[in-house]
Amino acid sequence: MYAQAVKATVGADRSQTVDVLNWDLPKVTTTTVYALRATVQQQNGGLRAESQIYLKVLPPESVAPVDQVPPLPKKYRVLLIATQKYGDALAAELRAMGVELDVIDQDHLDRFGELRDAGQLRRKYDVIWLGSFEALWKVLDDDMAEGIAQAVKDGVGFIHTGGESSFHGGEGIAACLDMTKLPELLPVKIRSEAYDLSLLNQSKDVRVFTKGWTDSGLKWIGIENYNEVEAKPDSDIIMKFEDWPLLVTGHYGKGRTLAFMGFTPRDKTAEATWRALYAQMLMAATGENPEYRYAAVMGRETPVFQLLKEQPEAGVQALPAAIDAAAKDGTARFKLDITNGGRFARLLRLRIAWTNAPAQEPVVLYGENYFDLFPGEKKQVPVDVVMPEGFTGSANGTLILEGENVPESRIPVSFTAAQ
Repeated sequence: MYAQAVKATVGADRSQTVDVLNWDLPKVTTTTVYALRATVQQQNGGLRAESQIYLKVLPPESVAPVDQVPPLPKKYRVLLIATQKYGDALAAELRAMGVELDVIDQDHLDRFGELRDAGQLRRKYDVIWLGSFEALWKVLDDDMAEGIAQAVKDGVGFIHTGGESSFHGGEGIAACLDMTKLPELLPVKIRSEAYDLSLLNQSKDVRVFTKGWTDSGLKWIGIENYNEVEAKPDSDIIMKFEDWPLLVTGHYGKGRTLAFMGFTPRDKTAEATWRALYAQMLMAATGENPEYRYAAVMGRETPVFQLLKEQPEAGVQALPAAIDAAAKDGTARFKLDITNGGRFARLLRLRIAWTNAPAQEPVVLYGENYFDLFPGEKKQVPVDVVMPEGFTGSANGTLILEGENVPESRIPVSFTAAQ
């Protein structure tokens, strides 16, 4: 954080420039938003004013888009099962991301026997990633499928991505997963013995439904080809393409499972969109929320206030834990002390939900509302609760503190008429 201070004297009913911000823009490798706040405090007085602006800083043009994708939070050990036609580009991208990768393709069918040993799979890999594999049902026997299923049940993540030979697949090149045990693992229902490919689409209607995730640019490039499936009732739909599930997560025993129905690219040209998407998928398959880690990948085109909405979750504490105040001269007064943790807290707001109040609800006046907090910042907010005329007895409710990236805090409140 950067800060500077200055003292100045400004006459009544006058305005003047008292200082210039002496701050060099940081050099960034991914689009970054900075909050700049100016606060004026009257010396030996109580007057105070504050203003805040947001500045989006872009990386230099010399930084390639793919190099603007944040690195993976840790090294993942992944087993990729896919034919070379579909898997080579995916394998190249995963290796470029720093994944410790092992690959079984059509040239190594002898290695399919390793899939029977669930214990070994669990020891060697964090995630099993099944890409497109023509006629998989012919080479994956029941014991192999059972080995994968048991490893996932014991905690290994499982990802399946779309393609001509994924899920059921297309005629003549189908994977026919519906003829194996693997559909039990997936968070989606596969069409049984039916062509499930949707090809040459021109729509870009990609929508995200889960906090922490970003489409990483899919809505800019669209989804040309995908597999048509149905989400299982106990799954979580992360993204949809038009009315079709596009990315869905679930559980199988202790393991996290993920299905992405879009076709993964077959060319080996590295693209920021796909790298960011794969990173989020790996995190989810190992039980981590991406927490908007990749929201800024398409930041050059994204409005600054959209980037501000896509912030990782912040931890904010509010005290006291319960509020009990008497209404003197018709008004109950208290102060709320709010302390932010280590992340930027965006657009905090306060409100009271009444459970027992007069027919005419009290008027609540907040000393401040809809504000941001910097990491580690503290703020005390005075609150006045103006009771209706003739108020007697008590009014009870819950004070709710929440923000764009701050989960709800609920504080019981009780106000009584002064004796």
